[in-house]
Amino acid sequence: MRKRKYKKPVRIGDLVRHVLMDDGWLGILLEVKEAEGGGTKKAKVLMISEHVFPNALRHEKKENIGWVDVDWLEIKSRNEN
Repeated sequence: MRKRKYKKPVRIGDLVRHVLMDDGWLGILLEVKEAEGGGTKKAKVLMISEHVFPNALRHEKKENIGWVDVDWLEIKSRNEN
């Protein structure tokens, strides 16, 4: 499956879902950073659903925080303020 490029760029605070997961996969975008070598941007996401990241960040020691390529994220809600 090819990654989808969304027209609307993600921003910190967006409520997002992963396009390959079920609708229950919901998270809040905490941080966005450029990938090394100028590749795809990565988003640090705090899960607010029952889903967890199987390879959680070691320094965070939380299964509900992890990094995802922004191309896999779809914006569900955005605070426009």
